[in-house]
Amino acid sequence: MSLASCRTAGGISGYSSRRKPAETTSRPSHSRGLAAARARGERIGRPPAMSEEQIRHARGLLTDPENTITSIAKLLGVSRTTLYKYVPELTAGRDALVSGPVLPGPQ
Repeated sequence: MSLASCRTAGGISGYSSRRKPAETTSRPSHSRGLAAARARGERIGRPPAMSEEQIRHARGLLTDPENTITSIAKLLGVSRTTLYKYVPELTAGRDALVSGPVLPGPQ
């Protein structure tokens, strides 16, 4: 099929498919597999970006005013946004880390 055959007056049109998209197709075996994995206690989905050890390490480094958030994030191999997500007391400022309670990261 040539490129010209898929163009319309409004631009390039999408191709229509007679098949159902994979997301709408019911797959009983897929559901059973997910249920079995959950029953075994396996994690489903994307793994956490930071381990508990990395979170503790970040909190320790953040108590030193010489360390910047950017440098700590680079050291741990995560973005600054991820660091703020896993160390929520950072949003209150770095002083909150020294005097405030230690909160767990996201679950």
